[in-house]
Amino acid sequence: MAPLNITKFYQPDPTLPYGFLQGSAGSFVNFYNQRDYALSPTGGAFSSGSWQTDNQLKPNQGYVYNGVDGFFKSTPGGGLAVLRLPGDRYEIFSFGAEARSFAVGAAASVGGAFGSEVNLDSATYNFGPEHIGHSAEFRSYAANRRAFWVQLLVSFQLRTPE
Repeated sequence: MAPLNITKFYQPDPTLPYGFLQGSAGSFVNFYNQRDYALSPTGGAFSSGSWQTDNQLKPNQGYVYNGVDGFFKSTPGGGLAVLRLPGDRYEIFSFGAEARSFAVGAAASVGGAFGSEVNLDSATYNFGPEHIGHSAEFRSYAANRRAFWVQLLVSFQLRTPE
């Protein structure tokens, strides 16, 4: 049985994509790479597409969902512990409930709360489809990713554009 779409409980307007984010920040910027190694199912020859595969196989190993009692996780003694909303929502979102969309970081034009976007696969940022391109901002020298960090600060309105 597919887990319940629990994200609908966190959306002020369920007709808006990512509507549950609205009001939690001044603005949202979608930094995306449609050829991201881990997120995109069509990322090219280098793509593992593992995010989508993991999402389709939820709940993850050690987690259980049933339509009557909700989500549970295995305990070391072989029992099951109940996961409850809203207190356990992050664990449920991470390991139990499948997303009802593709990964935000792999999609352009997501709309909803996102008012602007930055294509990380463009020549300016060059994250690309290789494994290192996933989280490249953390897996490279800061000087090599200067354009990304400058854009991030501009997007957060912490710096003026160059």
